Amino acid sequence: MDALIPATEALSAAKAEGIPAMFAAAAEAAAKGAEATCGMKATFGRAKNLGDRSIGPMDPGAASMACVFTALASALKG
Repeated sequence: MDALIPATEALSAAKAEGIPAMFAAAAEAAAKGAEATCGMKATFGRAKNLGDRSIGPMDPGAASMACVFTALASALKG
């Protein structure tokens, strides 16, 4: 959700610019959201058992969402 929510908000905000621009904005927002997880303590999933040790690495789910949006933006770019 840390990457997906910013990506969908960016998609909506950029819809007047056309589909390639929408997905470029979504990819950038998803990457920023994923990067922001590095400073967060995990409270859900398997990583929650790590406590403070979960702070530092990027959340894998957020990272994969960022990769999906980056791939979509790249494919639409041509």
